[in-house]
Amino acid sequence: MTTISIQLKQCIAATALWAALLTGCKKDNGSGDSGGLSSGEASIQFNTNSSFGGKNEFKSTSKEQSKVIKVNNLNRTQITFSCVEANLPRLSTATLTLIVAQGSNTNSGAITGKFENNASASTHGQLLIGSSNAGSATESYASSSGNFTITKLTDSEVEGTFDAACINNTTKTNISLSNGKFAGKF
Repeated sequence: MTTISIQLKQCIAATALWAALLTGCKKDNGSGDSGGLSSGEASIQFNTNSSFGGKNEFKSTSKEQSKVIKVNNLNRTQITFSCVEANLPRLSTATLTLIVAQGSNTNSGAITGKFENNASASTHGQLLIGSSNAGSATESYASSSGNFTITKLTDSEVEGTFDAACINNTTKTNISLSNGKFAGKF
């Protein structure tokens, strides 16, 4: 091998190492922190007490397919997160909807609410999770109880935590979610 060929290989190896180091330093968007998200992007993560999607955790992994929307309707604001975790051939989703009083923010402290079906409280939420293995063997759950805390709500960002008990209405099986985090940028 010539000296130029060896130097070229060393240069390519150094460039690949540098690229790997830079890629490894990217902010993890499933952390419950909106800092690494762009406008319209969202993240959700949680742990489960039993297998969901073949494991005991969900962590949105697809920024391009994970979104947050904030809509004002009458005197309420609806914030909806739609997040995807892709571990092909398995695809899992989490859709979190939070309802708060219009104009709410966390300037004077956190906002708390409950996951309850047909909730009449001004602040409430609904969580739907599902997982499918290559389009078959679908499992899905809807929240039946639990709590959420919005720790940051501004005109451009939302962050918070949650825990929930969910039920599969077809099989009547339950799953508990803990250490839940959500984040989004509007």
